[in-house]
Amino acid sequence: MKTFPLSQLARIEKGKQIDTRNVTETGKFRYINGGIKESGYYDRFNSSGPCVLISEGGASCGYVNYVDENFWCGCHCYRLSDIKARPKYLFYALKANQMALMNLRTGATMPNIKKKTLCNMPILIDENAADQEDVVRRLCLIQSAIDTKKKENEGFDALIKSRFIEMFGDPTESKDSHFLKDATTDLIRGPFGSALKKAFFVSESEDTFKIYEQKHAIQDDEKIGAYYIDEKRYRSLKRFAIRPKDIIMSCSGTIGRTHIMSANCRPGVINQALLLIRLDRTKCNDVFFQKQMDFIMTRLSTAGSAIKNISSIKVIGKTPFLLPAIDLQLKFADYAKLIDKSRFVVQQQIKDLQELLDSKMDEYFGQ
Repeated sequence: MKTFPLSQLARIEKGKQIDTRNVTETGKFRYINGGIKESGYYDRFNSSGPCVLISEGGASCGYVNYVDENFWCGCHCYRLSDIKARPKYLFYALKANQMALMNLRTGATMPNIKKKTLCNMPILIDENAADQEDVVRRLCLIQSAIDTKKKENEGFDALIKSRFIEMFGDPTESKDSHFLKDATTDLIRGPFGSALKKAFFVSESEDTFKIYEQKHAIQDDEKIGAYYIDEKRYRSLKRFAIRPKDIIMSCSGTIGRTHIMSANCRPGVINQALLLIRLDRTKCNDVFFQKQMDFIMTRLSTAGSAIKNISSIKVIGKTPFLLPAIDLQLKFADYAKLIDKSRFVVQQQIKDLQELLDSKMDEYFGQ
């Protein structure tokens, strides 16, 4: 094993900017401009695989990707070519050091990685080609198992949506005259302005109250929010207080993402990026509500017309919404819960496999 600066292992260059008005969903080649996924498709390409990419700027700055096809590399990506090792081997070596890469970023508003800094980053590799081949084979086997489980996980969403359409039809095409507000007793947008200044935040203790804030993947009460306020501030914001079994919805960015609070959630309040929804459970089941919202937002996003920001409660309240008989909702909810149990098992398997992959990469490339 030997350590090299990254510039000695590959040629490092930025991609090129294009007129994004020419980016479509039907072009021949992926347009990758930083980030974790492609930003669309383009009719030309400027890069050929196999190629290792490192996101140059933005929230995903330092993310490592691998592309083995023709694509257009945008200006917010570093493209690594003429690699002096097996490309997939260098990809895994960099993936093992992804946190170190992300720590190279500078700038607060729009973080980025300077080319000189990236070029000097030390990377530990085995120069033996046969050993590289063996490492890639072992890691690819684990990654293949992860990919298979992720496809299985995605299939659960398809099952739920299929059953929803079978029972109720497509809510985005329905002539039903109901709106989302008809299913609720309260729609409350989090407080704006000076109500939640950072100056009000305190250290966590048994007597403090949580600030629930928007996250990209709302899945667990404890993963929502990282700040706390004291009892006096909490009482002044009681209108925005979370109750067990409330539903919270993201109001910007990943709009429409919902989460049902647990029965023993920590007392707290929402911030301005969340909407608090209290259902009229004589009319609407919480699981039925959540799955219908997932369905609606997926359809709107696919159609390219998803709202990027909820400017008022009226906007979301006027969303067309199906409200069939409650007994039918409960039947659907029972089915969805069974599917979610299977989903939980698969997600745990994905987590275990990812931990195995991470530990193996650390074993092979840790410095």
